[in-house]
Amino acid sequence: MSSPPKYRSKPVFWDVQERCVPSKEEIAYRRFSDRSTQDKKIYRFDSTLEFNVFLRLVDLFGLNRVVCQYPLQIIPPGYCYKSGKKWKVDFAILDDTDRNFPAHFVEAKGAVMPEFRHCVASFEYR
Repeated sequence: MSSPPKYRSKPVFWDVQERCVPSKEEIAYRRFSDRSTQDKKIYRFDSTLEFNVFLRLVDLFGLNRVVCQYPLQIIPPGYCYKSGKKWKVDFAILDDTDRNFPAHFVEAKGAVMPEFRHCVASFEYR
């Protein structure tokens, strides 16, 4: 049995209003010092690949249809899991006609880890 590859990614921040990637210093300043700029919408992505996928989805579908970290219930509440088991999909694309219902789910993965395979298998089973 082979061990999974070592995968290390760096987070990326995106300012939706300014449409730019703020520096680490600016992010630290906004988080801890200046509370007046908290109304600006800043998204955090776990990797550069996830950020690039987000930009591509926004180009294709528009910002109002792309939802980041959409929660899904993969195992319902029961005996083994009292509150069930949830999984947050990287992106959900909302339907044109019904904005409350996602039409597509998108995962941005640079490396497929065993935990991800288990979540996908559980989701497909349900």
